[in-house]
Amino acid sequence: MSDLLCSVLAMHAPGVAVSLLPRANPRRRTELPRYAVRLYGKLIGRVETKRLSGARNPFYFAYAVHPDTGENTAWGGQHDMA
Repeated sequence: MSDLLCSVLAMHAPGVAVSLLPRANPRRRTELPRYAVRLYGKLIGRVETKRLSGARNPFYFAYAVHPDTGENTAWGGQHDMA
């Protein structure tokens, strides 16, 4: 499923590549997926999957990475990745 999601996201714009990031803690099997978003090979952001209490479906939170400082800026979350 994650490979399909990465390919669907990459189809929206030329030069955009989305890849699944490795788990932060390999021992934790229930860790939700995180994605790196690159534009022509340069990291421009990431998407994290989170479960919110009371929500049936996971939410996806997008973060932009500043090109000079590397600082993360939250762009918000939604329940639909498309």
